Amino acid sequence: MKKRIPYRSAILFVLIMFMYACSPYARYKVLSVFFDGVPKPGEKNAAKTAVMVAHKSESGKKTQKKTKQPKWYKHPVTEDNACETCHDISRGYALLAKPDELCLECHDDLSDAPHVHPPLEDGDCVSCHNPHGSKYEYLLVQNVPTLCYNCHDDLAANNDVHPPVAKGECLKCHNPHSSENEVLLTQAEPKLCLNCHPDIEKGSTLHSPVKHGLCTDCHEAHNSANEALLTEKENEICFQCHDVIGDKKIVHEPVRDSSCVDCHQPHSADNPTLLSATVPQLCGDCHDDVGDQPKKHEPVADGSCFDCHQPHSSNYEGLLNFSTDTLCLQCHDDVQDTKFVHEPVADGDCLSCHQAHGGKFKAFTVQTGQALCLQCHDEEILHDDTHEGIGKQACQECHNPHGGEDEYMLE
Repeated sequence: MKKRIPYRSAILFVLIMFMYACSPYARYKVLSVFFDGVPKPGEKNAAKTAVMVAHKSESGKKTQKKTKQPKWYKHPVTEDNACETCHDISRGYALLAKPDELCLECHDDLSDAPHVHPPLEDGDCVSCHNPHGSKYEYLLVQNVPTLCYNCHDDLAANNDVHPPVAKGECLKCHNPHSSENEVLLTQAEPKLCLNCHPDIEKGSTLHSPVKHGLCTDCHEAHNSANEALLTEKENEICFQCHDVIGDKKIVHEPVRDSSCVDCHQPHSADNPTLLSATVPQLCGDCHDDVGDQPKKHEPVADGSCFDCHQPHSSNYEGLLNFSTDTLCLQCHDDVQDTKFVHEPVADGDCLSCHQAHGGKFKAFTVQTGQALCLQCHDEEILHDDTHEGIGKQACQECHNPHGGEDEYMLE
């Protein structure tokens, strides 16, 4: 009685014999079922092959035109048909080792840095690279940024997008394997940012985040709902560090309704406190009527706006540093040094008689001569016995307008 060969053993025997004895082309057909990028027998450079397309010319004769295929990148091992470098042919082309261990036999250890890309850290090289061939450079399984977006959210989906992100140039800022810098940056802040934005340090006065290289304290790296990739809306981002309003009642209009950059440069400037221009030129851009008076108050003439005003907010009208009487008395401290004080002076109502910045009359009065005094005093007083014959003579020729040692404040 003949001894039967087990069915499964027979199949295995035939398969092994096929793998060793079959022609290179037959082997190629089998392997292509299981692996991508398996080279055809004898093929050395698929990137340079061309398809000959037959077509008819205008004369009706058939001609041949070479049409280049898309470039195909091959793993050098695949290029050389050296499958045994990575595969154990005797065991059905099983890998000789773990994928990451195989890669490190030829490639440098790209994880030798403090910050490593998770796929590399996990030894998962093939999540990004095709081990045999690809139409993308570096054997990537997809183009950049599509490949990156498999794990990272679509960073181009917002109102304002950083140009490298919009162009899909992830690798312009990030190293795909590992880096000495956080988030795999190719360079540390601010050096990386300054490659494209060199002008932010051109001023002699630097904003503190710029000075300390903290670009991302104010800007998003990839995209933002706000202009200039700001992390918050204008002003709101400034208020995180600069509490210029506090509990003040009066707020300067640019601070309240507009933008801090109406007056300040956000990165650097050649003026103190990052002002866009010097004072009073900067203030004059909006308050252009202040310097138009023929006679100017000394602080106005000197361009010392901040001697009297707060630039951001105040508890006093006109953004004054103090109440009117306190502010004026800092320089005009002699007007109350009398026994009798004129009522507007006593009430601190300097502006009932004077203009703050300047005017066309002496001492910047709002009116001149008798017209100034008759704003409050009845005109009938000019016709009593005391003032008989005074005519249009100015009241100030007899009276001190601020105060005196008698009740009529006579000079």
